[in-house]
Amino acid sequence: GLTTCVLVLLLARQLWPGRRALHLVALVLVASSPALVRASAMYHPETLAVALATGGVAVAVRGLRTAWTIPSSLVAGCLLGLAALTRAWALPVLVAVLAVAGLDARARRRWAPAAALAASSLVLLAPWLVHQQVEHGNALAFNRPPPPGSIVTRRPAGFYLGLHALRALEHPVT
Repeated sequence: GLTTCVLVLLLARQLWPGRRALHLVALVLVASSPALVRASAMYHPETLAVALATGGVAVAVRGLRTAWTIPSSLVAGCLLGLAALTRAWALPVLVAVLAVAGLDARARRRWAPAAALAASSLVLLAPWLVHQQVEHGNALAFNRPPPPGSIVTRRPAGFYLGLHALRALEHPVT
């Protein structure tokens, strides 16, 4: 959570270099976000994905504002690829950064940084996407398939009809 706050502050400094008030507003908004505070208090992959995605976006923005070099695009691609491996919602963030990098490459006629960004993220993501395609028939199937059978047939009949069925009120089963 603290890493995300620092990265948002650095990102705000890149986006609005002369406006210190906006830097502070961005930092306060992120630091006081209930979702970030709650997820930071737990050992949850959501905060890791947020930090990785924010770091990738911050590196990409810095590269796009100054000199978009191959090392900076490799770092951004790795961070965004790791974020997409951590949580599925980071994949659209990666696609958005790739789209902006592609538009910038088209305007400047320099394709090497955009290609390095795509390649570094693809090297990290490809094994997982291939596994998902083989295992579930869809590369973007990030959720586990439901267990076979209906919810009623997953447990023995005694669970619903036995002498201890009312015990579930005192000791619920998740």
